[in-house]
Amino acid sequence: MDDEQLIREVISGDPAAGREFVKRFSRLVSSIVLKYGKDQSERNDLYQNVFERLWDGDWRVLRGWRGTGPFGAYLRQVVERLCIDEFRARRVHEPLPEEPDDSLGRIFGESPEDPERETAFRRFRGVLDTGLTRLSDGCQAGLRMRFYEDRDYDEIARHFNSTANAAKTRLSRCLAEFRNILRVDFLLHENPI
Repeated sequence: MDDEQLIREVISGDPAAGREFVKRFSRLVSSIVLKYGKDQSERNDLYQNVFERLWDGDWRVLRGWRGTGPFGAYLRQVVERLCIDEFRARRVHEPLPEEPDDSLGRIFGESPEDPERETAFRRFRGVLDTGLTRLSDGCQAGLRMRFYEDRDYDEIARHFNSTANAAKTRLSRCLAEFRNILRVDFLLHENPI
């Protein structure tokens, strides 16, 4: 049975066609979901949510395929968009730690009880959080994976479907963008217009 006939039977409500659809396209969906889930539990949830959304709305997504190209290519685009939507919906900006670590202690002084140090730290943390929200989604994800989740470049490369060198370059550009945002924020804060 070709893809077009399978889609027609799935839309008509044939349970055997639904099982065949999942069997035929589960590897494709799994390979895409792998990039967006950070652990197995999250990947399983995402995998299930993608298939639920494929079946939602009277088969709206499946009816969207016009048959002009391979169904696998169409499905890949749809699953990528669904994963990105899920990723954005789940994304939580992880706050910086409540207590400054040793490196921030060296910047702001030695005494943790120092109120000026605490005020400076909170201001610094607010500037960082604001700067992060102004980055593109891809940069936020890449920087979060590298510096918050401590993932290596190979893992980040798999997430972005690229090579490790391309991931390093991308993160370097994201850091430059982040530095520029912080520099502009600092200049505007120090010299308000």
